[in-house]
Amino acid sequence: MKISNRLMDIFFSRKFLAVAIASVMCWFGKIESQYWTIIAVAYIGANLADSKIKKKNMEGESSDKSNL
Repeated sequence: MKISNRLMDIFFSRKFLAVAIASVMCWFGKIESQYWTIIAVAYIGANLADSKIKKKNMEGESSDKSNL
């Protein structure tokens, strides 16, 4: 995958967009910092879970090929 495609996927992901909007809203005082913190922690947790699932799937695919 090209680097530019990967950057576009990251930049325009829904999770990132939610954090970006929350950051702007916090900057302008539309939401309190405690809500921004909750959104940021949810974003980090979702990305961590996503990476663990992808890693597990990649490990499963490599072990399945060795059984053939």
